[in-house]
Amino acid sequence: MAEEEQEKPKRTFLIIIIIAVVILILAGAGIAWFFLQDSSSQEETSASVEKKIPEEITLVTVPQFLVNLSDPLGRRFIKITISIEAPNPQVAAKVEKQMFQIRDRIILLLSSKTYGDLAALDSKLYLKNEIVERINQVIAPDAIRQIYISDMIIQ
Repeated sequence: MAEEEQEKPKRTFLIIIIIAVVILILAGAGIAWFFLQDSSSQEETSASVEKKIPEEITLVTVPQFLVNLSDPLGRRFIKITISIEAPNPQVAAKVEKQMFQIRDRIILLLSSKTYGDLAALDSKLYLKNEIVERINQVIAPDAIRQIYISDMIIQ
């Protein structure tokens, strides 16, 4: 009986050690799975982003505009620089060839705006859409889908 009482603490100690080792192995496997899963999802995300960006996009930078806004006192102006995203080099060449017509339409659009028309963020997004429409009137319907504003000061 004395031997059985001595073996019980040894067995419980051995069971505790086995359980601790199993828990450590499972935790290590879970951490390894987490990091492997995270890195593979990042690779998938970057691969999908690369697939979505067409390689033939050409940016055409339009010379800076400095236009008086439609203000009764004539003291407000907008200074803006844009780049036009052309879907292919042929459209980019057409944009460069007809730059004077594009600039004319954008200047007329900007000079019709007031400070209040351009102050809010939504107004700036609407302005971008209006500029795209004006460019497409010159180039071709739906030829240009996006412009990028690289510089804008409204004063």
